[in-house]
Amino acid sequence: MKNVTFRVDDDRLVEKAKLKAISINRSLNDLFIEWLKNFSNEKDENFNYKKYISKFNHIKIEKKYSRDEMNER
Repeated sequence: MKNVTFRVDDDRLVEKAKLKAISINRSLNDLFIEWLKNFSNEKDENFNYKKYISKFNHIKIEKKYSRDEMNER
């Protein structure tokens, strides 16, 4: 395991990031690892569909769209 240290000049930026991570039930460490994987184009061979979908739990659709509305361009 490799430890990484960052220097951030704006303390508010770190606090805002922590609050946002908490609001989506994640840690900054988890989000950084996810970003690092995406950045390096490294694919996770053990793709976890449920974990992926859980990232979008905050999205709520309040209206039921008809087929015509969904296919409207």
